[in-house]
Amino acid sequence: MKRFLFVLLTAALLLGCVTSTTEQPPATDALPTDASIEETTAVAVSVVTMTPAPTEIPTEPPVQLFDGTIPRTAQTLVLSMPIESFGAVETALALLPDLREVEITFTAPWTEDPESFIAYCNFRAAHPELQFVEQYGDAALPEETTELMLNAPVSDVAALIGALPALETLTLWDGAASDTVRAALAAKEGVRVLWNDPDFGASDSSAVSLTSFAAVPSAETLCGYLACFPQLSEVYLIDENGNDLCSLADGDALMEAFPNVAFCRTVPLCGASYGSFTESITLDKAQIDDPEAFAAELSRFPYLTYLDLTDCNLADEQIAALRDRFPEKGIVWTVRVRGRRIRTDVVAYTSNQRQDNTSRITSKDAEPLQYCTNLIALDLGHNALTTLDWMRPLKNLQLVILADN
Repeated sequence: MKRFLFVLLTAALLLGCVTSTTEQPPATDALPTDASIEETTAVAVSVVTMTPAPTEIPTEPPVQLFDGTIPRTAQTLVLSMPIESFGAVETALALLPDLREVEITFTAPWTEDPESFIAYCNFRAAHPELQFVEQYGDAALPEETTELMLNAPVSDVAALIGALPALETLTLWDGAASDTVRAALAAKEGVRVLWNDPDFGASDSSAVSLTSFAAVPSAETLCGYLACFPQLSEVYLIDENGNDLCSLADGDALMEAFPNVAFCRTVPLCGASYGSFTESITLDKAQIDDPEAFAAELSRFPYLTYLDLTDCNLADEQIAALRDRFPEKGIVWTVRVRGRRIRTDVVAYTSNQRQDNTSRITSKDAEPLQYCTNLIALDLGHNALTTLDWMRPLKNLQLVILADN
């Protein structure tokens, strides 16, 4: 009986253990084994793998420029001169918001293609926000260029010179027109321009004298040409045989257009012909019918320093007016003081040659002495002077004797 109960109890206990093991979960604070860690990791990886990938944002196509493409995020643009069209480059720039720098290489001498260079300079000036890196090989950088020879025409020479602040000498291509030269001179004061003019040959804008004209096409053409010489002081309008290259009227027009230039030509004076570069003329007993016309003729003599009008038919005051009008021409004549002839360029004069009272000079007699403006010493002692107003024009007087008047 006891043995039966022991077996029954043992069976009951075994049955309870099995039930407890099946229904109860493992303790939550139990540490996982290595196998469980690996199993957990594998599950996590499986979860990530199953998560859908994010949708990719479509990128914009690159920018097309000439024969290549440029990423829209580009910060540097590389170009080579000559460039077909800067308009195309401008269009590309609008599509490159991150652009900061432009690298440009001149693959050929830019002096042979000045138009393209000017276009580049204008493009560079229009984009101060960009940094330009220029490669010229072994040639000097434009900013440092002092001498420039152009082998081809350029439509805007002023823009070209503006891009070359250090330029001193500009040599233009053969056949450059005068207006191009004038534009260059106006663009930069002091620049020297060398060119082969189609009408007048080899030319240098720094010349002060022009002496080798073979012919003058027209006064208008010559006028435009002379404007290319800012330092010009004299022009010879006669050929090697002494023949005039232009008419008197054309020469007068040039003289009026260039008042600071002396023109060498054949000009009339009182019915005779003289070279306008004549320095001394004597017109003794000349008949001058029109003082104004005579003055116009005198203006054609830029180097005249002595003109003798002794015994001409003009009054003293008329000749004095001409002398005041042309002080540089050294106009002289003779005046009469109580019958005595006195040149107006004398520096000293004395009347004390007779002691009899009949020869004493009055103030009226002495008035012509006012035209002797070179007088330094004047002896009018022993005369009958009562006034000295006529002496006011004699600014050079240093010694005056007036005893016994």
